[in-house]
Amino acid sequence: MKKIALFSPDMPPWFIFRERSGTVALFSLNLGLCFGLLVGAVRILQGAHFLSDVVWAEGLVYILAEILFWYCLSRYRES
Repeated sequence: MKKIALFSPDMPPWFIFRERSGTVALFSLNLGLCFGLLVGAVRILQGAHFLSDVVWAEGLVYILAEILFWYCLSRYRES
């Protein structure tokens, strides 16, 4: 759970800026992925996680962020 909490703050700029500014969006996405992988690598070296745990967590966080973004965006457009 701590990994997800650390990875999540880097994701919102990707969703906010991906249609407006591709450079800012890609930078924030790459920053989030690199930070998440760095934290994951440390957890692997500590013996707390396996590589598959880190890869699955990265994917699940991205998918969850995508779903929440579209859910919030649809609610915002309705109001």
